[in-house]
Amino acid sequence: MLEHSPAIGAYVLSIIAMLIMARNRRATGPINIIFMFLAVGEFLGVFVRFLLIMSGTDLVFGPTGDYFPDSRLIDRSLLYLALFNATFTAGALFVQWPTRVIARKMNYTRVETGEEKPSGSKWILRILLVLSGPGLLLTLKSIASGNTLIANSQLENSRVSVAGEGPSIMLIEMPFVNLLLWYSYRRGQVGRLWWLSLVGLLGTSLVTGNRTKMVTISLILLALVIQHKGYKVLYRQLPIFAFIGTIVFYIGYMISFVRGSLVRQGGTFLYWAKQALLSNPADIFNQIYRSSFNGYDGFLSVINRVPDEMGHKVGHFWFESLTILIPRIVWKSKWDLPITNIFTFEVWGWSKGGIFVTGPGVMYLDSGVMGIGLGGLALGMISMAGLMLLDRYLREHRWVYGFCVASMCYFLARFSFAGGSNDVVLVQRLLLESLVVGAIVRWMDKKQLLRAKSE
Repeated sequence: MLEHSPAIGAYVLSIIAMLIMARNRRATGPINIIFMFLAVGEFLGVFVRFLLIMSGTDLVFGPTGDYFPDSRLIDRSLLYLALFNATFTAGALFVQWPTRVIARKMNYTRVETGEEKPSGSKWILRILLVLSGPGLLLTLKSIASGNTLIANSQLENSRVSVAGEGPSIMLIEMPFVNLLLWYSYRRGQVGRLWWLSLVGLLGTSLVTGNRTKMVTISLILLALVIQHKGYKVLYRQLPIFAFIGTIVFYIGYMISFVRGSLVRQGGTFLYWAKQALLSNPADIFNQIYRSSFNGYDGFLSVINRVPDEMGHKVGHFWFESLTILIPRIVWKSKWDLPITNIFTFEVWGWSKGGIFVTGPGVMYLDSGVMGIGLGGLALGMISMAGLMLLDRYLREHRWVYGFCVASMCYFLARFSFAGGSNDVVLVQRLLLESLVVGAIVRWMDKKQLLRAKSE
């Protein structure tokens, strides 16, 4: 490990710089929490994986393990990750620096979240319930028709229908989005019914075998808790958060283990569920990193294979990220495969499926080292500019703004160790869904105001 010291030092320094930004009290808006999620997500999803590989605790295997990582490859990967972190930070700071000047020219006064009027909370709640209805019905219909983890025969169909393919997924997501929007609206002052609803909705993720939705909601909720309660709540309630986090990861492991075993070996749900329950902690830890946090493996393989065996797909990642939300029914000649799937097809011959390669990895696939540097810079600038625009136009509905920020936190945390346009489309959907709710509430506000004036 000593021979990697300079590269490790550069990478750790870049993470420390982001953590310092997370504690910067002069930062504009909630950029602090975004830096924190990016840094922590990358540390847990990438650096811990690096430590496992280097220590020999978890040997890399399968297609992503054919690169036989040597010192030069390891060093390159850490330096590339450090470059991404540095350019992301630079991009965010570049946009943040003139914020006060822009604010003065726009004659903008920041409006903090206040307590909502009791008269408005009732109809806001009704709006959220109405918007949740179609999604709840679609989910229940899917479960009733056998699209569950237990119904092995429709396992893959279940995974597609609830994981984000097709326009109906936005309706299916709305109950989760509305539940978290209500939490943000109430600034965390929610009762037992809210928590029971959360458990019920997360239960549907368990039944359908969708761990992505389960982890998404958990991390967005954590981001909202930090926004409304502050960082100190993590220290004061650390045992509770540690317990909840352990349960979420354990359920995620069970879903991954049972699903994979059913697909590869058949059998019954009960048999593999029992095997999962009998797993020792070391197996659980390794399985989680092999199935969910294996982006560093893919990143090493990408560096080793590109551009010798597959040329760079310049601009492909950005193009697919901008167009991925367009349904195929509207755009019949839409591109077929995301860039990560193109990599697995051209290099390994996989006709289906892709791999995690980390955010810097997918940018390296796109344009090499320049893609990592410019991509990190662009992502930092887009994140900061997006916060400024949301802050400007949602000043009257800060609770919607808070959910948008939390969604960006989840995206950056996941993008750091997974990467790909699937992560981009997820945050696009979450932002669009929350803005739809915000637009409806804003319209209702105007109607209420006009009605009050007429009376």
